[in-house]
Amino acid sequence: RATATTESGGNQPPSWRNLSLVNSASTASSSPQHSFVIQLASQPANLQPTSRLAVCSPSNQILLLDRRSLQPIDGQLLGSGHDSQIVDCRFSRAAWYELLTCASRWDDQLLLWDLRVNNNKGGSAAIVRFNSESGDCMSTADISCDGLLLCAGAELDSANQDARIVFWDRRFPTAPLGCYSDSHQDSLARVRFHPSRSRRLLTASLDGLACSFDLTAECEDDALVFTYNAGCGIHGADWIAADSDLQPAQLAESVAYVLTGQEGYALFEAEELGDTLIELDRLPVLGGPTIHDDASEEADDGVTSRVADYIVGPLTCGHHLLVGQHSGRLGVLSLKQQTAPVWLSEGAVGHADTVRCCHWDSETNSLVTGSEDGMLCLWQQQTASGGLSAASRPAESFAKKERQKKRKQRRARMGPVSG
Repeated sequence: RATATTESGGNQPPSWRNLSLVNSASTASSSPQHSFVIQLASQPANLQPTSRLAVCSPSNQILLLDRRSLQPIDGQLLGSGHDSQIVDCRFSRAAWYELLTCASRWDDQLLLWDLRVNNNKGGSAAIVRFNSESGDCMSTADISCDGLLLCAGAELDSANQDARIVFWDRRFPTAPLGCYSDSHQDSLARVRFHPSRSRRLLTASLDGLACSFDLTAECEDDALVFTYNAGCGIHGADWIAADSDLQPAQLAESVAYVLTGQEGYALFEAEELGDTLIELDRLPVLGGPTIHDDASEEADDGVTSRVADYIVGPLTCGHHLLVGQHSGRLGVLSLKQQTAPVWLSEGAVGHADTVRCCHWDSETNSLVTGSEDGMLCLWQQQTASGGLSAASRPAESFAKKERQKKRKQRRARMGPVSG
């Protein structure tokens, strides 16, 4: 179901009521195969340029867009590398031009793309292939923050009953560095490296377990730091980035979240003896939230009318959820205040179908969402006067820079004006 990419780091929590739809674009117009959006990946904010957005759809192609304008980047349609549908993509935190992809079913390799090369026709010179010797069908992948270690989670091998976590040294792509095979009993849904600790890994599986590993340990048993049991299949997981104003400093480097197939959500410390911070078995009911702090507490499910149909993913420090209705309506649910969702831009024509993914950018207080209707929408925070805040004008600033650049180019072609 829904997946999410979360960025945090702003100093002030955004005012969700002031988020307005400022831009939208159809991915199908860029590529007919991109009929709807499955997943988004955005370049890390610490790298330049930071405007690329990678869009996954039910195909073997990746569409690259400018995050601010939602327009395709010339020559940036990555295809012909995988033989089946791409199921996960991640930008490198070490080099802005690297994008990692993995595909499902018969595709037993990871591809590391070099975006500095024109990949419009899937040029093989731009690809480094990381092969799995055992023929694992990959379901998720990531690259460490130092760019040296790659990891993939595999689908369950019905013959051996293994759900393997496979590792590669990026310097030796032809064969894996090693694997873990005992921690999960069903297909891997997510593998995610910590954003700043290069040898800390979070994994989540359809078996309902999320695990935290210290990869400096000598074996899998010693590497396992923490296990969270969601009680049902997990389909999304990631680390929550540190935010000193919104999250206690001692938790900043160890907090992670999971999303379950039953529209549940949990926020926890992925450390030894770590605490469960928030646990939501299912979406709250209109008659009263079923949010509780302890897994032993039973939630009252006497009212069946939920505040929303599904969870898209967490925002900021994990205490707000982007939720949606199958009509395309989106809202932000506060898990601290336990109130009804704040619905975004009532009356705005945004999505018309289930929203599958989102990306929040705390630097610009902007949100990008992708849906099964093939639409991407950009939502930005507005000031009290109705205009965009200064930090929320990247598209305007980008357009201004482009105009200035073109004027300089015209002057250079014309040369000096003689009297």
